[in-house]
Amino acid sequence: MKLECAETISASNATETDIRKAFADDQGRGEFIILSEAEEVYIQASGESNGPYTLEYREGDARRHFQCTRDLQKGEVEAAFLKYLQRDATWESAFLWTKLEAKPWWKFW
Repeated sequence: MKLECAETISASNATETDIRKAFADDQGRGEFIILSEAEEVYIQASGESNGPYTLEYREGDARRHFQCTRDLQKGEVEAAFLKYLQRDATWESAFLWTKLEAKPWWKFW
């Protein structure tokens, strides 16, 4: 899986160590972190320092894009990323999710 952050941290074949380092280095991580399995299949979070964080995941097209219903702390998000990397499905069942509605491009203008 590919790890991408807003700032300097990234890894094309992410490991548990890479994820732990990213969450330990607030400055190197920046305001977002993404762990992707494929172009439209990923988990991502935005937030800084200890939180709050917004957590989302996507499983393909825009119809399968979800956001956690509550703000999270950094430790919760790190745990979700580690489980996602290990393909441990409990990361998803640990939170309540709401579907994000896809907006047509003209709605952004």
